[in-house]
Amino acid sequence: MVDNKIENLKKQIDILNEENRNLKEELKKCRPADERLRSIIESSEIAVIDYLIPISYHLYYCPEFAKILGFGDDEIFLLNQEIDWFANRIHKDDYKKIQPMIDDLKSGKIDSSHFKIRFLSKEDKWIYLKIYCIVKEREKNEIVRILAVLEDITQQQKIDIKLMSSERRYHGIFENSPLSLWEEDWSDVKKYLNKLQENGVEDFETYFQEHPQAVSKCISLVKILDVNKRTLQMHKAHNKNVFLSNLSLVFTDSSEKYFIDELVSFANGKTTYEAENIHRTLDGDILNIKLRMNVVPGYEKNLSKVIVSMMDITEKKKIEKELEELKTEYEALNKSHQELESAISICLSCNKVKIDEDFNNRVLDYLHRHPEAEFIHYVCSDCREKLIKHSKKEL
Repeated sequence: MVDNKIENLKKQIDILNEENRNLKEELKKCRPADERLRSIIESSEIAVIDYLIPISYHLYYCPEFAKILGFGDDEIFLLNQEIDWFANRIHKDDYKKIQPMIDDLKSGKIDSSHFKIRFLSKEDKWIYLKIYCIVKEREKNEIVRILAVLEDITQQQKIDIKLMSSERRYHGIFENSPLSLWEEDWSDVKKYLNKLQENGVEDFETYFQEHPQAVSKCISLVKILDVNKRTLQMHKAHNKNVFLSNLSLVFTDSSEKYFIDELVSFANGKTTYEAENIHRTLDGDILNIKLRMNVVPGYEKNLSKVIVSMMDITEKKKIEKELEELKTEYEALNKSHQELESAISICLSCNKVKIDEDFNNRVLDYLHRHPEAEFIHYVCSDCREKLIKHSKKEL
């Protein structure tokens, strides 16, 4: 019985020895290529690692890898003795996000992937890494070895965060501005204007006046990206979709004239434009507006970002009209006063009105030209005598 067990054990040892010899032969065949790979990785100027899974051991890595993480080569060597040391320094929220991708790599669903993580550096500071990985060897649907490239994107991430914060601030200012604001994209219009220039068009004002179809084409090429709350309030629109779907009700016949001026301005290389225009609310009320267009700095070449601001000056125009009417009325009254002054002469000493034979004619002429004039009426002594005599005759 014991002899049988010993015999079986010897056979198993022989099998293991045979497998070991075969493995060594395979390793000999792979060693030159593996050594070349190791040489490439260790001399690389970018962070490349040769990573063993599931034991989480960095087989080969370059100095840049240690530099990015803030560790020295010796420290990486010591850390490598700890299972999952790299994974343990990944931010737990990020690790949860990338876990499904890691599972897909292990299961064989995918052979490569890339992701962003926050990694705790030697100084216990979070750095942002972008990792690209590809499966180098797989055995029975389990990853044995992967190659990974690490990119330190900490600075870029900080910039992106600032940009996102700036974008949020911009949107807050845009949305809550007391002025009507429109964000527009004129890039397709710019391309169209460039083609016209290439075809020899120089006088854009004359060209657009003679080619109304070209104006209509340009109108269709303008993209309105966004409008703010004040725009909706000013035009009496319930929401942005309603407003943008009914722009034909907003623009008036005069809008096309001003649009041609805008086209000519941009075609001549200007980046700002100002004018007074007339819009309508969705209810049909007239809106007098003061309009200003500005190409956002950095977008002068393609006009893909143009901010249009509008101020409602309807009340201002109404007041100006009333003032103009009052001015006209005042000038008429003043003229009438001057004519009356010229018709009546008063003594500088006693203030008596000069009554001469031409006085009546002057007054009657003034009354003829100003029938609206009102005077205090009385019966003069001559007429009183005539009226008394006439009354006595009738009696």
